[in-house]
Amino acid sequence: MLLTGVFSKETANFRGEVKQTERVHADPYYRITHYDAFFNQCASIQTLTTQVQNAQTDYDTAPDTASRRDAQLRLIGARNQRVAAINQYNADAGKEDTAANFLSSNLPYHIDPNAEVVQCAA
Repeated sequence: MLLTGVFSKETANFRGEVKQTERVHADPYYRITHYDAFFNQCASIQTLTTQVQNAQTDYDTAPDTASRRDAQLRLIGARNQRVAAINQYNADAGKEDTAANFLSSNLPYHIDPNAEVVQCAA
């Protein structure tokens, strides 16, 4: 019993690395899911960018103070959602040993939160 526990402890890192490699590189569901997720995240960022632009237009053209304040709140919310989506994309793209293996070369490796335009696929 003691020998089994020592063997298990001594081989834990090796077994964990093998399982990780099998999961990341051999599981087709994992591969496809992460490949698709990057495209979906990038498209979402493009949509949020449009929402920010629309909210900015609403803010700039609001007819009165109350409307302007409502438009300002929508603009702040849209900007915050966009930054959160970009941060998630960048975090996933930085996962070199797992998800980032499936980031298409047609997608950006990093998205600048200050960029006014985000190009997703060439």
